[in-house]
Amino acid sequence: PSANYFLGVDRNQACSKSDLLINPIRSIHRVNKNFPKLKILTIGPRTEGEILNLFSHGFKKENVKGLDLISYSPLIEVGDMHNMPFEDNSFDIVICGWVIAYSNNKQKAASEIIRVLKNNGIASIGVSYSPKTNEEIEKERGYLISSPERITSAEQVLNLFNSNLKTTFFVNDVEDDQIDKHVQIVTTFSVQK
Repeated sequence: PSANYFLGVDRNQACSKSDLLINPIRSIHRVNKNFPKLKILTIGPRTEGEILNLFSHGFKKENVKGLDLISYSPLIEVGDMHNMPFEDNSFDIVICGWVIAYSNNKQKAASEIIRVLKNNGIASIGVSYSPKTNEEIEKERGYLISSPERITSAEQVLNLFNSNLKTTFFVNDVEDDQIDKHVQIVTTFSVQK
C-alpha cells in the first residue's frame, strides 16, 4: 500500500515516469501529426505498464515493440540493448527509460539506438540523478543501482549521441537547487545518419 509504483504504474498517475519520456515526444509537431503510423521501440519496459501507456497515448499496438533482458510478456521481446534483434532503420522513435544507466558500455548502447532509429528518428532517454556516491548507495542498498560510471547530467546523455545529434527538442537536467536531491534527467532529440 505504501509503494509508489506497482507493475511500473505510478499509484498516483498512470505511468508518470514513462510520461516524462512520452510527453516531450508527443509535443513534436511531426510526431503529433503522424503518431498512429510511427514505429516505436521502448527499451527496458520491464513490465507492460510502459507499453500500455504508449497505447493510451495513441500509438498503435502493431507499431510498438518492447525490448528487455527478461520478460513474461508477449508484448516485450527478450534481448540486449547492446545487440538489438532489429534491422537498421526500423523505428521512428526509441524510448530508453532509466536503463542506459545500467550499461557498462553506454556508448555501445547509444550506437545501437542510433542504428535501429531511422534517419531523423527521435530518441527520448531518461536517467535518475542521485547526489549520493556509489559507496553511499551500496552501503544503503547493498548493491549499486547503476553501473559504476554514472550519468549525472543531460550533457553526458547527449554526448553519447554527439556525432549523430541533429535537434535537441527537450532537456530536463539537474538544476542548481536540486544538486542535493534525487531527480530525473530527460533528453529528447533527433539523430542524423
